[in-house]
Amino acid sequence: MEIKLNGQVAIVTGSSSGIGEGIVKSLAASGAIVLVNYSSGHIWFPINFVIVESLQRFHFFYGDSLKIEYPKGSGIECNLDEISKDLSRRLCSIFLKDENGNRAFNGGNEKMNYDPNFKDYTLFYEYFHGDNGRDVGASHQTGWTARVANLFSQG
Repeated sequence: MEIKLNGQVAIVTGSSSGIGEGIVKSLAASGAIVLVNYSSGHIWFPINFVIVESLQRFHFFYGDSLKIEYPKGSGIECNLDEISKDLSRRLCSIFLKDENGNRAFNGGNEKMNYDPNFKDYTLFYEYFHGDNGRDVGASHQTGWTARVANLFSQG
């Protein structure tokens, strides 16, 4: 299926390599004006949340008629809903306890992971380390990151 996006604006985050790079090239080839963001390996929730919601809306329109290789290089074709669900799962995972009771966003902080007074509090930081999920942003700028609750509610 060929999509014409002449003059449409697309924002792609994490677009220096991998899936993001492939998406940038596909969008540009379809005529879109592509805005590229690469944030040194940080997970920044506002743009990721917008991407997940956009994929859901595009899937509502295109349904299963639009599939792309995901992850890049895997040879697996997925529709946009499947991709949005996987991205949601990955974003939510940094807030969930692992088999040892650690939450990735706590970055191995013993007090935050195990102390009865803190272990059940989830803090929504500004952004997170892209490799391990540890918080690296301000803890008082929580509005967008708290939108992860929407992703949890979607299952």
